Amino acid sequence: MKYILTLSFLLSVFLESSVTTIPLVFLVLLAFFVLERKEWIFALAFLAGIFLDILSFRIVGSTSIFFLILLFLVFLYERKFETATNYFIFAASLAGSILFLAVFSYSGAIIIEGLVSSVIGVLIFMVFSKFENPARKETIGSRI
Repeated sequence: MKYILTLSFLLSVFLESSVTTIPLVFLVLLAFFVLERKEWIFALAFLAGIFLDILSFRIVGSTSIFFLILLFLVFLYERKFETATNYFIFAASLAGSILFLAVFSYSGAIIIEGLVSSVIGVLIFMVFSKFENPARKETIGSRI
């Protein structure tokens, strides 16, 4: 799973900083955070934001703060909702992508770009869930 994460993470950083405005790094971080439920992903989000800010010529730290706030909100809602579903990933990536595009002032069709990124986020989540270790899956009752 770590090889898949590393490859997809590097690919998403490259694509987001050079080719597209869709927040691919956020989508990869969201899918991995929902599946793994580990706190070290916050450190990865911080470093990814710093790296993206440097490559995109933005104020250093702004993307890191944005990633950390959104992942923290997902972390808070983890006990209220079943987060490891396609519906939650679609809604969270739609809201996060629209906010990302609005905050970092990308002009254009923000809603359409948010919908496209939500579909991409669900696809990333489905691919990551295929590579998840079945022995580490938790039941809903064991987390309560």
